[in-house]
Amino acid sequence: MSQTILPENYPSECGSEVIEKVIGGLQKEVKRTAYLDNETASISVMQDSSLIQLGQTELASRFIKKYSLLALGVSILSLLIACMALFLRK
Repeated sequence: MSQTILPENYPSECGSEVIEKVIGGLQKEVKRTAYLDNETASISVMQDSSLIQLGQTELASRFIKKYSLLALGVSILSLLIACMALFLRK
């Protein structure tokens, strides 16, 4: 079984640094146990791989949300500038 300790509510309530640290630890565990030829090691690799994917998905979701909000802000700012230019033109 994995030796990496998962924080409570992983990954939804963890900081990005914590998620990256857990992913790194799980990847080391996968590499260590991937070559063992027994059923327990195979189950451990599958569980660790799914936890890695879960963490990566959470990080990607946060990235997308952050930059979507940034793009929305830039769009609103551009619209305000265009409206001001039209108003000043008259």
